[in-house]
Amino acid sequence: MNIISSAYAADAAQAQAGGDLSMIIVLSVCMIAVYFFIMRPNSKKRKEMQKLLDNLSVGDEVLTNGGIAGRIVKLPDNKEYVLVEVADEVVMQMKRNYVVAVLPKGTLQAVAVDKKNAPKKANAKKAAPKVQAPLPQAVEAKLGIASDDDKKEEQSAPAAEAENKENK
Repeated sequence: MNIISSAYAADAAQAQAGGDLSMIIVLSVCMIAVYFFIMRPNSKKRKEMQKLLDNLSVGDEVLTNGGIAGRIVKLPDNKEYVLVEVADEVVMQMKRNYVVAVLPKGTLQAVAVDKKNAPKKANAKKAAPKVQAPLPQAVEAKLGIASDDDKKEEQSAPAAEAENKENK
C-alpha cells in the first residue's frame, strides 16, 4: 500500500508544477490586456485634456462640464481658475478642470438667445383662441347651465312649431 500512495503523491507534485507555470502565463496575459485596453487609452485622454487646458487663452469660447458655454475673459496667474463670461457682464469664476472643450469662434453668437435682436417673422400666425371643452350634461344640469345642444333645440323649437302651423 505504501507504493501506491507514494505514486499518487508524485503525480500530484508534477501536476502542481505544470499548473503554476500556466497560472503565471494567464496572469501575465491578463495584466498586458488591462494595460493596453484600460490604462494606455486613459493616459492618452488625460494627456490630450492637459494639453487643451494648457493652451487656453483669453477670448476662447469654451464649454464646461456642466454644459455652460462662455468666453474666457481672464486667466489668473494661479493656473487653477478661469474667468468665463456667460452673458453680457455676467462673469463666472470656475476651476480650469471643468472646461471640457474649446468651441469654434462664433459659436456663442450663432446659438445666442436674444429676444431683442431676434428677427421677427413676417408670416407669423396669431394664436387661435382656445376652445373650451364642453361640460358633461350631468354637470351642466347640476349647475343649471344650458348646453349648446339645448340652446340649438330651443332655437329650432319655435321654428319647427311655425312650420307645423303653416302645414296645417
